[in-house]
Amino acid sequence: MLRFGLVALSPLLLLSACAFDRRGVPARETSVVDQSRPDARRDAPSDTAGVDLDGPSLDLARDGLPDQHLDLAPDQQPPDQKLPDLEPQPDIWPPDLWPPDQAPPPCPAACQACNGFTCTMDCATGCTCPPGFHCKVACPFSSCKGTIDCSQALSCDIDCATTTGGLACSGDITCGAGPCAVKCGWGSCTGAIDCGVASSCNLSCSPQSGSACTQNLTCGGSCTVSCGSNACHGAIDCSKSTSCNVSCSPGGAGSCKGAITCGSGSCDVSCGSMSCQSDVFCTNACGCSVSCATLGCWGVVGCPTKCSGQCAPADNCDC
Repeated sequence: MLRFGLVALSPLLLLSACAFDRRGVPARETSVVDQSRPDARRDAPSDTAGVDLDGPSLDLARDGLPDQHLDLAPDQQPPDQKLPDLEPQPDIWPPDLWPPDQAPPPCPAACQACNGFTCTMDCATGCTCPPGFHCKVACPFSSCKGTIDCSQALSCDIDCATTTGGLACSGDITCGAGPCAVKCGWGSCTGAIDCGVASSCNLSCSPQSGSACTQNLTCGGSCTVSCGSNACHGAIDCSKSTSCNVSCSPGGAGSCKGAITCGSGSCDVSCGSMSCQSDVFCTNACGCSVSCATLGCWGVVGCPTKCSGQCAPADNCDC
């Protein structure tokens, strides 16, 4: 009797051990997932395996993506992906703003030749340097009879017969806001020279031979003026300069016949024999040093105002 009961209950025990879904397929084991855990979604079993939820599956080879494992830990960053190369973009620089690595604009007709942004000028009868270029002028013996206008150039480099004898550059010379250098041979530069707005100005008036720069000189920025024997007949105006260094015929005689006016910066004036035949004004300078050789400094030397008219080395007013 007991054996018969166990045999009768066996099918029931088997049925209770296996749960069937509505289609007669054994149901998969389910588990409760704690959604508060950061890795809950990663660890949770998927009930949608094999089900197309978002359309066609992603084909890595077809879509050009790297075949990498994308299951990342919560604190792990995805791997860097190489972006496709972009097509080069056209130049967008405005025509008046040329970057250093770009080709310069065409050489202007006024230039004899161009080397990058440097324009070499032929100023036999005068010339005007084109804007946006560094201007280079070389005047041989007894040439450049007209004015030289360098006011719009990036910089000015003007050589008036320093190696070919002299007697060049008889007209006025005007520099722009950039650096300016004017070199004058014997008897050259008989017109006025104005570099009052230049960032730096270097005027060399035949320091080796003399008799150059017979008109007024106006100097700005960091100013240096060198005058040979019997040179620099006109006034030397450094009132617009940040610093002024004037050398009047060192080792020679008879230069700097006109007045010398310093600016608000430091001023250093060196006067050789029979040089500095007019006044030296340092009134507005922050410091002034004037040295006078025998028979030099014929005029009055005006000391800086802060020294109350008295020059003393301790006040940086060594006049």
